[in-house]
Formats: sequence, structure tokens, C-alpha cells
Amino acid sequence: VRGYEHSFPTNLMIDKELADSVQPEPLWFKSSVGHNFGWYHAPQGPVVREQGVVLCNTFGSEAMLLHSAYRELAIQLAQAGFPCIRFDYPGTGDSSGTPREFSLLPAWLGSIDEAIELIKVKAGVRKVGLFGAFLGATLATLAATMRSDVSSLSLWAPFLTGRNFIRASKLQANLLNSNPE
Repeated sequence: VRGYEHSFPTNLMIDKELADSVQPEPLWFKSSVGHNFGWYHAPQGPVVREQGVVLCNTFGSEAMLLHSAYRELAIQLAQAGFPCIRFDYPGTGDSSGTPREFSLLPAWLGSIDEAIELIKVKAGVRKVGLFGAFLGATLATLAATMRSDVSSLSLWAPFLTGRNFIRASKLQANLLNSNPE
């Protein structure tokens, strides 16, 4: 995405002792269809950055497979001084709603907006970076285009078109169904 700088650290290592001593704060925040559940990771270490990070989750089996990676990323970013929020979208995980509701796309984008506003208030930052993988990367990109306070994007395999998303979903379904054991 043009106009966005890469400002996340690239050589992060987890300080296990610090990670064990500082636990993320569970939180609920309001969205257009109810409440979202998330975790706030306060900045740790000697440097506190002027930018917060919102981790935009992906969906389905990808979300389950990447849950630990998102958690570890949030810990590493917090240890590098970046306040972080990771959360479940409406109708997913521990947030309110069901995945079968209509008009979830606006609700998901709205929850990214709410997470951005929450981290700005909670951490006292004015700049926010978004991270997302797969469909979460696509949502992060959409959210960033509608705001002026997103200063950076870090995207892992975003779906550039709806056709790419449908193709990937079909391939994943075929793979899962090919060997049920």
C-alpha cells in the first residue's frame, strides 16, 4: 500500500521472564452489534513508542492456527515498547453476535475503528499501525483507507480480490474434506 511506512521492529525476541511477569489485560469494548472481547498488551521495557498497534485477526481455521502467533507478536511488540490490542470481531471468538448475522463486514470494519480509538485513549498515542494476516490483512487495508490516523500497515498474505478469497476458501475446504481423519 503506497504512502505507508514500515515502522514495526523486525528483529524481535521474547523475553520469557518479562512475558511471564506481565500479563495482558482482558477487555470488552462496544461495537455496532454488541461487545468485542480483546486483550491489551501494555508497552514494556525501557522505550515506550509513540505508536500503538492493532492486530486484525483472520477468520476460521486460519484464526485458530495463528492464535499463538498473534499472541506472541503482541508480546514481542509490547516488549519493544508498542502498546497493542488484539481482539475478536463481532460474531467470532468471544465477542457478541453470531457468524450468521447479516452485514457483518461493516461491523468488522467498525470494530477495527473502535479498537483504534481504544488504543489511542488507553495508551495515549496518536499514531496507530495495523497488522493483519489473510482476511485480517484485507480488513486492515480497508480500515486504513477510511482513516487518517493509521500510520503504518503490516500485511501478511492479504486477499487482493474477492476471487482470490473464494479460491483460497475452496482450496482449504477441499483440503480439509479430502482426509477427514
